[in-house]
Amino acid sequence: MQPLRTVSASALGAALLTIAVAAPAVAAPATGTPAPTPTTTATPIPTQIPGEPWATGLNHGSGHSASSRHLTLTGTGFTDLDEVLVDGVPAADLVVKSDTAATFLMDVAPDYQPATVSIALVSDDGTTVATPVHFQYKTVNGLDKQMRYAFLHWNDTASARFGYIKDNDCADFTSQTLLARGWKQASQWFDKGPAKKTLLPIASATWVSSTAMSAWLHKRTDLAQHLGYNQADRDKVVVGDIVQFNWDSKKNPGVWLHTAVVSKVVVLPNGHHDIYYVAHTNNSRYGGSTQWFAQHMTKNLRIQFWHLKK
Repeated sequence: MQPLRTVSASALGAALLTIAVAAPAVAAPATGTPAPTPTTTATPIPTQIPGEPWATGLNHGSGHSASSRHLTLTGTGFTDLDEVLVDGVPAADLVVKSDTAATFLMDVAPDYQPATVSIALVSDDGTTVATPVHFQYKTVNGLDKQMRYAFLHWNDTASARFGYIKDNDCADFTSQTLLARGWKQASQWFDKGPAKKTLLPIASATWVSSTAMSAWLHKRTDLAQHLGYNQADRDKVVVGDIVQFNWDSKKNPGVWLHTAVVSKVVVLPNGHHDIYYVAHTNNSRYGGSTQWFAQHMTKNLRIQFWHLKK
């Protein structure tokens, strides 16, 4: 993404944006026989199956939507437990501690959205057992809010609140996620909304330009720590951090061309980390991987990260 200057409303002109809003529907007067009252079907309560493992509780029934954690599951018959299913997906790191206790990894929420998920068990004979146990993902802290926003808006191609830069919106979108995280707008980093005529952001260069954002963050060590692409630095990167790319530093020296938010960190067999990202401009939720880019793209590729402190 090329550096952009601050865009002002006067430079963009002033034209009114008119949005057509459908009139609210008005119910017709009731005539004839009243409609029957709809009936609801109660959700069946799981019941224990004799001879199969059974779960009765978790040590924590809720947690952050953007953080994983190991949980302890209690119940009976766990010596026959083969898998724990979270909303039908096998959980990692299952360890059966005893016939009545097991631990497993409760991963981040699907698409980082708040939700309640079910817990089911799979026995060593292949039987799947639904249980009354559930876990609730909650949006609580800044990281939860950042990632929830990112996955709600990753495929937007317009924004009435912030404006949109066609084919060049990556830094703008990243800034929006940082605002959702809790960062505060100031004179050096801001977005005042879309210009009336062009709908482009009226924003600081640090908000919409990858290069300007990088230069600004170098000065804001209170907000973020700069990390390179060496292995030691890459292993410090976590979900919510910022990644930036210069696809060809020989052709485009001294600039950054793409900015994104880290959406997934995969631990490779050698223990090192591979990184994926959510972004605008080539909109994606799990773009990357940075490992693949480094191995298959030009040797002039440059990648840097910003590990967020707030």
